[in-house]
Amino acid sequence: LGTVFRGWALAEGGHADEGRALMERGIADARATGARIGLPHMLALLAELRGTRGDPAAGLALLDEALALADESGERHYEAELH
Repeated sequence: LGTVFRGWALAEGGHADEGRALMERGIADARATGARIGLPHMLALLAELRGTRGDPAAGLALLDEALALADESGERHYEAELH
């Protein structure tokens, strides 16, 4: 989670490519451990970055995945933001 947030902070600070790479690595690392808690939130942050940096289709696909995960797991704390 820390890697994802660090990537998000870098992207927001003007280092979009470096930030995106860190976010993607953090999400991949979380998936590799089998972790699912917080994944919708992490995907939403990456979706926003993708959507605002020229790849809205990828951003929307990430949001679809995040919504599906939230529905499947029952994790609702970030659901409003996904919509």
